[in-house]
Parts: sequence; structure tokens; C-alpha cells
Amino acid sequence: MQVRFIFLLFFLIICQTPNAQNITGKPGTVLFFREGYPLSFPAIDLSGSDFLELRFDIFGSTKEIFTYTVELCDFDWTPVKLDKDEYLKGYPENPLNPFASSINTTVDYIHYRLNLPNEDISFLRSGNYILTIYRDNEKDKPVLTEKFIIYESEIDIEADVDKYRSEQLGDKQELLVDVNPKDVSIHALAGNLKLSVMQNNDWSTRQIFEQYSTDSRQHLMFNIPGQIVFPGVSEFRWFDMKSLKFFSERVERVDYIAPFYNIFLKPDKLRGDKEYFSNADFNGLFYIGNQESHDDDTLDADYAIVHFQLETGMPLPYDIYIEGAITGWQHTDNYMEFDPERGMYFKDLFLKQGLYNYRYITHEYNTKLYEQDITEGNHYQTSNSYLIIVYYRPLGDIYFKPAGVTILESKM
Repeated sequence: MQVRFIFLLFFLIICQTPNAQNITGKPGTVLFFREGYPLSFPAIDLSGSDFLELRFDIFGSTKEIFTYTVELCDFDWTPVKLDKDEYLKGYPENPLNPFASSINTTVDYIHYRLNLPNEDISFLRSGNYILTIYRDNEKDKPVLTEKFIIYESEIDIEADVDKYRSEQLGDKQELLVDVNPKDVSIHALAGNLKLSVMQNNDWSTRQIFEQYSTDSRQHLMFNIPGQIVFPGVSEFRWFDMKSLKFFSERVERVDYIAPFYNIFLKPDKLRGDKEYFSNADFNGLFYIGNQESHDDDTLDADYAIVHFQLETGMPLPYDIYIEGAITGWQHTDNYMEFDPERGMYFKDLFLKQGLYNYRYITHEYNTKLYEQDITEGNHYQTSNSYLIIVYYRPLGDIYFKPAGVTILESKM
């Protein structure tokens, strides 16, 4: 039985192991943030002095020059019908050169960086923007597409969690939002304002609100009972792979199975029926780093195959996925298989050294509903991050621009 188990484990590793052929030329470890704040959301003030920074790796040793473009979008991410010279200063298409090659790693990669704005391109208008990076003559096959926001600080936003209502709901968080129009006429906002709220940098959670009341201060109040409600979710699970020599708390062992390092995480368990417990996390994000290095560029951070295991005893009547920034909040290449002999779901991900958050979610067959009630649970006490944006369409304009942004960290 033991020999059979070892053979099965070896077979699974071989079947799922990346190789030079299927990873070369592909992007890995995409990070997009406000420069200097690697865990921040990619949003900057149009009139400010901040920059956005994009980082990613291309597997292999061939240095390529890519091309990038940006496109202005409405609040719902549909393209705005304006010529690019009406919202961009500079060239509509620009080259992206490689930054540097990896150093002393088992996996070769070329590291790329892009700052926005830069000497080639800057922004004339606020708005939702989509950045597209592609190889020459392959515009229809982008290497990367990333969303970011250029906003204006015309409107002030204050937000908080209604602790009483949230506690009554038990497994949800209800938000209250107070919008101060400042120099914008409250009459001009009528019918021309949308409130966007998103949880933990996950675009799939975004909700849009239009109904509000006004108070004696001429503020707009989004405080209707049951209006802005999100699942409380749970604190994210985590593991630390900044070192390939020393095991962190969540790592069972590290093996070098040529040509890659393999990190085996300790088996996770279902916790949907567990009480809330406090655990500091990155709200689903990750941080890249090599514990044995002093290189600020982390060019010597290696890649490894990370083996996830979720112990359930028997298969569940759902599909199970790994979710978080670790998988780009997507549910395509992170489906977990069930091993009946081990009573576990398993999945391997190819990841760069760092500190990661993640969670398990379920997907009911033939539906679009993704939930974590069984795998993780929902608790109103959970610490979450909410990105709150007020979109405003000025009289005569053709799209809604982001006129105010704030971030609420919910703490009970």
C-alpha cells in the first residue's frame, strides 16, 4: 500500500510539473500597485505625484521587447468613444524593455517593470483604464491585461461598517457611506453619480449603488438598511516560502525534484463550521521575497511547485478552487482534483518565493455561484479591505469619471 501511494504521488507530481516547453515565454507573478506600496491597489490621483508600477516575469532566458497600450473606459469597463489624444499625452503605443534577468535561480526568467505615467505617456483625464501588453503583430493575443484607475479628488468619502447591523446578520458586513460633494453641486450629481464598492481587491465582488438620501449638510448618504452588504468571509490562510532551506510553520517539507523545487504544504482542513478566529493577513494578496537575499529587486527569488492539500475525507458535491491574488482571483487553472485513497483534494501551483494568502472556495455545478461557506465560513468580525469609488458624469460628458476614492479597513 505504501509503495502504491509513493508511486501515485510521484505520478501526480510528474503529470502536473511544469517543464521548459510549457512555461517558456509565459508571464508569471504579476504585481500592479502604487509605487512604493506593493500591497496597494493600482490607483493614483490625476493631479498627484504618485506613479503606478507593474512587475512581472517571463519564463525563459530570451529577452523580448513588448508593446503596451492603455485605453480609457467607463465605470463599467466599456471603452469610451474618444480619440486617444483626448485622454493621453504622448504615444498611443510604446515599447516595454526587459528590466533584468534572474540570478542564480533554478528557473530562468526575465523580469519586466513599467511605471505609469512616464516620459512616453501621461494622462489628461481621470477614468478607469485598461493596460494591454502584447508581442508585435499579436495584438489579439495579449501577454497581459490589467485594470487601473486614475482618479480626481473632487468628492470626499467617509465609510464605516455598521457593527450593530453586521452583528445581527452574523455572517455579513454592512457598510455605511457618507459622500461629501465638496465643490460639486448636489443637483449636478442627481442621476449622474454611481457608488462602487469592492472587497479585497477582487473585481468579481464589485457592487454598484445609485440610491441615496441627503442630510442637512447636503451630504449623500448610502445608508439604507440592507443596501451595502458583503459576505463577511474569513481571514485568509497563509504560507511562507521566502526560504527554500528552512521550513516555515505551514510547510511540511521541501524537496528538489529536478528540475524544480517542490514545496509540500501541510494538509488544510475544512473550517466552515468553526468559530471566528483572528489572524493577521494581507486580505488575499501576496508579497515576494527571498529570505536568504538582500537583493531589493528579488531577481534571485526562485520558483517552486507548491503542493496544496485539502483534507475532506470524501468528495464534496461541488468543484473546489484555490482563490486569491495567488491565482489572480480567477477560477480557470486552479481546479482541485480529489484523491479517494488519501481523502484529499490536491492542486499544484507554480509560484515565486514569497509570503502568500489563499483560501478554498466551492462552485455549485451548472451555476455561476462561488462560495466559501463550507470551506472557510463567513464571519462579520473578519478584517476586510473595501475599495470605495464615487463615479460622476459632469454635464455634457460621455462617461463617468472616478471623482473620489477611499479605502476602508473593516475592524470589529
